[in-house]
Amino acid sequence: MLLCVAFNSHSEKVNYPISGLSEGEMAGHGFVDLGLPSGILWATGNLGSDSRYLPGEYFAWGETETRDLFKWTDYKFLIEEYANENGSPNYSATDIGKDISGSEYDAASCQWGHGWRIPTQNEWEELISNCHVEFKTGNLNPHETGLYIYGPNGNYICLSETFSPHNGTSLAVSHGEYWSATAITNTSKNECPSAMMLTFNPADSKLKLQRNGRHDGLSIRPVISRKDINSSVGIISESHNYIKYENGDILISDYAEGCQIVVTDLSGRCIYISNINDKICQLPELTKGIYLVSLNKNAKSLNTIKIIVK
Repeated sequence: MLLCVAFNSHSEKVNYPISGLSEGEMAGHGFVDLGLPSGILWATGNLGSDSRYLPGEYFAWGETETRDLFKWTDYKFLIEEYANENGSPNYSATDIGKDISGSEYDAASCQWGHGWRIPTQNEWEELISNCHVEFKTGNLNPHETGLYIYGPNGNYICLSETFSPHNGTSLAVSHGEYWSATAITNTSKNECPSAMMLTFNPADSKLKLQRNGRHDGLSIRPVISRKDINSSVGIISESHNYIKYENGDILISDYAEGCQIVVTDLSGRCIYISNINDKICQLPELTKGIYLVSLNKNAKSLNTIKIIVK
């Protein structure tokens, strides 16, 4: 039996922009504050993707490594296959918890590190009940096609369409499927081990939460809390001074008097330091490599991002 919850998600037509994210980074992965009541921050891209517009890698629920084909017989937590009351094949699986967000079974936590995790069912519900949703095709770049979700503060994330690796094909399907960290409790032996997923159909730009077999390979859009970012990079409590790197410049969301931009290499050697007088700080020409850029105040880091100079 299909368990499905649909959301209208403020579906009135609004001319929102297709670019202009305000974001920060945690461990090299971008995040966005959508202005949600919980304050949860959403990743700008999927797990295993180098672009915010691509589906990334696919994971069975509770597995932390990706693979190319997803069948029940390959599921890590499968116990046995049996015939249900109708004679059809069914499966039993190890109980690894009702909520695996942030646990050892969370692929986002294992691959992206401290703080990153799979969103719970409640966190998906909060996002889609507070946000405007619109499917868009990129005007300048066709790869920017996806379902754009705009938060109350105007910031957005884009969910890409996904593929169907469970049946051995790589053909695009006309919808997106994303795991939640929340399992479904079966009420009969006719139900296979399932978890809640978020799905959308571009035709109507609506989001739904429904159950899906845990063996299936779906995309993951991680989340992180401000508390976990603060504890990792020393951000002053509730700071909103996000920074990002763009075309050789550091862009700062809010001008912070008395702040400095500090650039170091991965060995900790200081490469550049400058006082902040505006929301844009032009960096000197850097040699190819990976650098850490920090927005500091009173010797404390308000935000730190990793940049790659190619």
